[in-house]
Parts: sequence; C-alpha cells; structure tokens
Amino acid sequence: MINAFTLTILAFIVLGGAGVSIAKRTLRRKNALERLRSLWGKIPQPQKKERETALFHDLKGEAEQSWHTDDRTWEDLYMAEIFQRVDHCRSRVGSQVLYDMLRTPSFQTEELETRDRLVNLFTSDPELREQAQVVLEALETPDAGLLANLFFTTIPPRPRMYLLYPALALCVLLGIAATLLHYQVWLVFLPLILINIIVAQTYQKKIESWIKPLRVVNTLVRTADRLYRLVEAKSDPDLTRVVLPYRDNRQVARVLEGLTSWLMIERNSSGSDLGSIIVEYLNMILLLDVNSFVFSMEAVRSRQGLIRVLFEMVGTLDALIAIASYRHSLSLYCVPTFGPPEKRLTIEDALHPLLTNGVPNSLTVEQRGIFVTGSNMSGKTTFIRTVAVNAMLAQTIVTCTARRYEAPLLEVHTSIGRSDSLQEGKSYYMSEVEAIGSFIEDAADAAPCLFVIDEIFRGTNTTERVAASKAVLDALNRTDGSHIVLVSTHDIDLSHLLRTPWDRYHFREYVEEGELQFDYQIRPGLSSSRNALRLLAACNYPETVVADAEATAAHIDLEARRRREPPPGIPEGAPE
Repeated sequence: MINAFTLTILAFIVLGGAGVSIAKRTLRRKNALERLRSLWGKIPQPQKKERETALFHDLKGEAEQSWHTDDRTWEDLYMAEIFQRVDHCRSRVGSQVLYDMLRTPSFQTEELETRDRLVNLFTSDPELREQAQVVLEALETPDAGLLANLFFTTIPPRPRMYLLYPALALCVLLGIAATLLHYQVWLVFLPLILINIIVAQTYQKKIESWIKPLRVVNTLVRTADRLYRLVEAKSDPDLTRVVLPYRDNRQVARVLEGLTSWLMIERNSSGSDLGSIIVEYLNMILLLDVNSFVFSMEAVRSRQGLIRVLFEMVGTLDALIAIASYRHSLSLYCVPTFGPPEKRLTIEDALHPLLTNGVPNSLTVEQRGIFVTGSNMSGKTTFIRTVAVNAMLAQTIVTCTARRYEAPLLEVHTSIGRSDSLQEGKSYYMSEVEAIGSFIEDAADAAPCLFVIDEIFRGTNTTERVAASKAVLDALNRTDGSHIVLVSTHDIDLSHLLRTPWDRYHFREYVEEGELQFDYQIRPGLSSSRNALRLLAACNYPETVVADAEATAAHIDLEARRRREPPPGIPEGAPE
C-alpha cells in the first residue's frame, strides 16, 4: 500500500513537472513577443523565393482565369523586389496571400476601404496584433507553402484495396500481442513485419508529394481556430467578416484536424534522434503513414473548399498585419483616394518604395497625356515607374509612397524593360510591338487604364520609330477616353508631331567638374540642354570633334524647326 510520503513525493513530481512546463511555455512566449516587437516596422530580410510565394497565385489563376497584373508589368515595375520589401508576414500562408494581393488589384472601393480599416486596427491594437503573430508563426514552415496543392489540384483516388492496409497493421498488432504470450510466435510474425515494410516503402513513393502539405493541415486548422477566438473576443464587424466562413464550418474543421493528427505528430518527430527512429519504424511496421494518408485524402477530397477557406482566412489576417508593419517602416505614405473613371490623376511628393534616398516629385494629370524627356540617368524612367508602382500599391495594399494620391481605379500596363526573348526567338522590337498592340486592345475598353511606356519602339530605325510612336500614342491618348498615358523618351521631335493633348515635362542635368550631375526634379516643358555635347569637351575630346558635333546639332535643330513651321500663307495649325 502506498503511504502518504510516497504520495507527497509523487504529487511534488507531477506539480513540479507541470510548473516547469508552464514556465518554459511562458518564457518561449515572452521571447517570441520580444522578437516580434523588435521586428515591427523593420525592413525584412528576403528569405523566400518568388516561385514559392507565387504558388497560390499561380494555381488560383489557372483554376479561375481571373484578371491580374501581367508578367511584363510585374517585371517592369520590379514588383518582386517590392513584394520582398512589403512581406512582413509571419507565415508562408500569409506571404502567399500577400503576393496574390499584390498581383491582383481590386476594383472595388468598398473592399479597399475595408482593407484599410483592418490595417489601421492592427496598427492601433498591438496586443491583438502580437497575439495573432505568435499564433501565425506555427505556419512558417516550408511544408505550409505547399498547402495550395491540396485545394487547387486533383487529388489522387483511394486505392481499391485500401482496407488491406489497416488489416495488415491490425495483424502486426495481434502478432505483437501473441508474441508477448508465446515468444515462439515471432518466427511467424517476422515475415509480416517485412511485408509491411515493403508496402510502406513502395507506397511512400506515390504519396511523397502529398504527405508534406497534409502534415500541415492539422496546424492550419489549429491556427485558424486560435485566430478565430482572438477575433471573436474583439467583436469588430470587419474582422468578423474575415473569419465568418470558418465559424460556419468550425465542426467540420475539427473533424479534419482529427483525421490528420498523426501526420502532424510524425512531422514534429522528424530527425535523427532515438525517438524519431522509433517513430519511423512504427510508421513502416504499422503502416501508420500509409493509413493516415489513405483516409486523410478522402477527408481532404471532400473538404477542399474548407481548406481553401482556412488558408485564405489565415493568410489574409497575416497579410493585413504585414501591411501595417510596412506602413510603420515608411517615412512617408498616404492612403489613396479614388475618384470617378476619368483622365485625372494627382500624386504629390511621390517616392519609389525601393529607393531609400529618393527625390520626391509631383504630377497632375488633367485630361491630357504626359510626355517626359531627359537624358539617360536623369530620372525620367524612375519617375514614370514611381507613378505606376503607386497606382498598383493603391489598389492592393492601400498604401502609396507619396504625400497624396488621387486617381480612378486603373488597370496598369507598362512597357519599360528592354530585353530580347531568346527562348521564343523574338527581338526586342517584336516583343514590344506585341506588348503595345495589347495596349491598343485594352484602350478599346471603357475601363480606365494607366499606360506607362519608356522609349517607345526604340528597337528600330529613327523614321519608322517616330512614325509608329506618333500613331500609337495618339491612339492611346484619345480625347474621348479615360485612359492615362505616361511616356518617357529621347525623341523630342516626336512631341511636335502628336495631335492629341499632351503636357510636356523634362528632367535636367548639368556638367560640373567634367561630370554629369542630376537633381532628379521634374520640370514643365521639353528638355533643351546640350549637356551631352558639353561633356565631350569636359572629357578632353578633340576640339574639331566637339565643333563638328555642335554644328551638326544646330543644323538638325534648324531643319526640325523648318519642318514644323507652316508654309508661307498657311495659318499655323491649319490642316496641310
């Protein structure tokens, strides 16, 4: 009989163990909160590759054929780098939803306003934000980045003889029990173990690509449930709408959690220690992985929609917190204002989000196109990129890197980057012809577009370049349309050929101590500097070469003016 002293010792052991466990859990939580607070508003270190973060967006696009920013515009605007700058997410799921958000601009002002309210809520409520981030970090694993495969791809059918697997496992269990009673039974029991090991190894190859995301389903359900309870306590209507689909499917989610629980344990037990080795052998001998997979896949097949609901709910909350952290990291930002669908845009003190010491610039569009000139490196291409990037950020993360942004809801299309397509055997000019051709098709629609073009048709000769550019720019900048056109170019003469209304701007450079200097400030009017020729002299080119260049430039200017002047007796501006 156990005496009182023994019971006291046992009680102390139990209570002491529980106390140590609670203390460790409290310390881990404290350390996690301190780390999260130190990272708040800091520029994140890029850790995830675009291919990993794009999985959800790519599969979604294939399944739904929804409109999203095209690859060329995404690359022209360096949006992959901007995503890395915005990605303050604590989970792989959040990063994938944030990436999809940046690739899929919203055209609903109510949705964008709600998004902004939620970002402000997480900014103003650090307790809620930090509690949510601690929960979200459970999904910061590579396997969590594969979850989209479970609800966007076809799940393989269950084998016809699937009941054989639990039967084999049961036979092994019975064999173990029989061996404990009569050890001689192990001679019959050993072949059965070998059969199960062979079955496990063979089937493992078939289920390998599915096991990884399945192992995280349990964590996804638990994370969704914990976030739901956090949100429920706040009673905020916008937050409640985010988690409403989970609330309506809570019981089904719990069933899914139970069916995938073993896979969760196996994942946490992976490693080279003795416990992991024992678990691995139990997996093979009792066909635990195989049975869990077979029965879990049926559960997943019937609940693919639910898994997506949980994924998007968890990812959306993480993405909104990330946007709040990104805003906190900025020295200047504004919430965009959206107006009616017309050719109007105002942006004040705009900065490119990737430049730490950029020069702010402003622009107002009033029923006219924007024609920007300037030398290389003067800032004209960066400026038109900045306007386009802010238009993208306005309709995705509701955060512009400017003092003020007002515009209609816009589809953004760009032709900026220059490269030949070696894989498709296309020259740069052919690629640009196709891209600009798609702009003309988009311009036929009523929905307002922002067309941003740098050095249009630069891949061909001067005469044809100017002729084609004039025709295209006038077609895009229709007076009866609501499309906004921003073009930067070296072709000053092109400006004089345009028929539709355009505002001209330029970026200036100057020569100082033999070097070109730039102030990166946009100014009204066309560029008229001769600094490129002055730089020849500053770099000690022969005087004859410099004089020849200046004389030729003066002759070209004179001929250009003559071509623009109307013939005698014909009023300026009259049709020829």
